[in-house]
Amino acid sequence: MHKPTPEQVKFYALSINFPELDPGQFCDYYQSIGWVVGPRRKPMVDWQAAVRTWKRKYDQEQKEKAAAQASPPTRPKPVPPSVLYAPPPESELLTWEDIQKAKRGELK
Repeated sequence: MHKPTPEQVKFYALSINFPELDPGQFCDYYQSIGWVVGPRRKPMVDWQAAVRTWKRKYDQEQKEKAAAQASPPTRPKPVPPSVLYAPPPESELLTWEDIQKAKRGELK
């Protein structure tokens, strides 16, 4: 694979409708890591595929930003304290005898 110049990267990015790509940043990034890709650090075979990958990631980030701005986060309605701290109904209260029976395994 021949290493592209920033001008080649810019021309290709424009041809795929990706004017936001900084061709210098792209070339500097891959130059700094030795023009390798992936977790196994294999030599890059197709720099144009890498540009397309950067475009997909950029498009996805833009879509997520737009979605976040379109629908502001909704807050749940507060629960009144009377609901949070309401005592249990009389039928659910345990008596001292019930507690003792439970300890002995007699309460079902």
